Amino acid sequence: MEPQLTRRRKRKRLQLKRWQWIVIVLVVLLGSGGVYAYMKVNSVLDNITTNGEPLTDEEKNSPPPSRPYSEDPFAMILLGKDSRQNLGLLNTDVMIVAVVQPKEKKVKLLSIPRDTRVMIPEEGYAKINSAYARGESERLKAERNQEPVNMTGIRMVKKTLEGFLGIPIEHYVTVDFEGFRKVIDELGGIEVNVERRLVYHDPTDGTSIDLQPGLQVLDGQKALDYVRHRHDDRGPKYYSSDFERNEREREVIRLVADKVKSLSGISHIFSILDIVGGHITTDLSKDEIIGLANTYAPVGSSAIETIEANAYWDGVSYTRFSKEEIDRIRHELWAAMGMTEEEGLALVDPANDEEPVKKVVKKSTAQPKKETSKEATPPDPDAGDNQKESTDTGNSPEAVQPPTDSKDSPSKDGNDPGSGNAPSTDGTNPPGQGGTPGEQTPPDQGTVPPASENPPQNGGGEVPPGNTASP
Repeated sequence: MEPQLTRRRKRKRLQLKRWQWIVIVLVVLLGSGGVYAYMKVNSVLDNITTNGEPLTDEEKNSPPPSRPYSEDPFAMILLGKDSRQNLGLLNTDVMIVAVVQPKEKKVKLLSIPRDTRVMIPEEGYAKINSAYARGESERLKAERNQEPVNMTGIRMVKKTLEGFLGIPIEHYVTVDFEGFRKVIDELGGIEVNVERRLVYHDPTDGTSIDLQPGLQVLDGQKALDYVRHRHDDRGPKYYSSDFERNEREREVIRLVADKVKSLSGISHIFSILDIVGGHITTDLSKDEIIGLANTYAPVGSSAIETIEANAYWDGVSYTRFSKEEIDRIRHELWAAMGMTEEEGLALVDPANDEEPVKKVVKKSTAQPKKETSKEATPPDPDAGDNQKESTDTGNSPEAVQPPTDSKDSPSKDGNDPGSGNAPSTDGTNPPGQGGTPGEQTPPDQGTVPPASENPPQNGGGEVPPGNTASP
């Protein structure tokens, strides 16, 4: 009799562990026996799968059929959004492409730097973090004018990434920062080794970051500060680059995944489910979420693999990838997806592979003539921005407009319109003293900027959205 009870207890423990979900990355949930547990999980699933992102008219009129769980690999985009209403922002501050491989129980993560230069469909070259707000701008404009809605923020992000990486992006998961903070608090914090001091204060939005170096347990707010630190009170020399921020994002995801895996106690589980239901949205089906939970719950962070992305800052406005580097990344993604090179290249927008033209500054003993850029001088990207990550979209989705004076297509020589002035690289001179408009020689490709070379947030004159509301 005693061995039978022991087996039952083991089965009960295994059943509980089986339902434990994998954190923010996959929105995976857990369950347990009992009617209340079933109702709780079902309620959360209903909320995150039905109260998602806005849909196009086509998606509303032809909803996809209920999709069963499949072990075929697929790609999804994980978006961290700053949705603080008082700031009027629609930022996608965190953007991670995840290739999910259920058969191998692996997830490959590729962090996309927020200043990455990409071709946004029917918009032109711009920073990747502006894609969501541009898509939402099109949706809002169509709704105001009572026109068919053919574009949304999520759809624009998916199309942009498909053209850049050459893989179909089937699903999305969005997490707002408030949910991120609450989940970590419920888990009792995460232990992080902070490598250097991070300090920044901005009274305009209440930002107050002050992290000392060393191994320590971070609560939800401090973990958010750790991930989002960009500017620093001590000046550009101490800024965090996009590359540092991307690494911190992946580190925190791994730590939270392990903390969730070791979670015990029904009350904690239900509290986290409540948080998930209010702060996460996805277009995954219920069956897919439950299937992912069963597959990945026992694995934890050992399932997560990182695809390294050796980008470089062009010294003017953008983070770029060399042709060799983006080809390497694409082939790694295609292999994970089980795609051929031919299938992948069919999705790539060739405009994303155009190399920037290097213009050499001619030396002259004569006094150079004062040049005037043909493009309007972009506003100071850091003015009033601070830790609020600008998406080059103004202060609200209503304020975003595509430019009306051009189609924003790349110039015929492959160079970008309106380079702007190069910022100084030593952190001692203000932006603009490092060169003259359009004559800089970008650094060698593959060069990763130090933290002091904080890239400007405006697109350097390329496809600047409008600053007035659409009619």
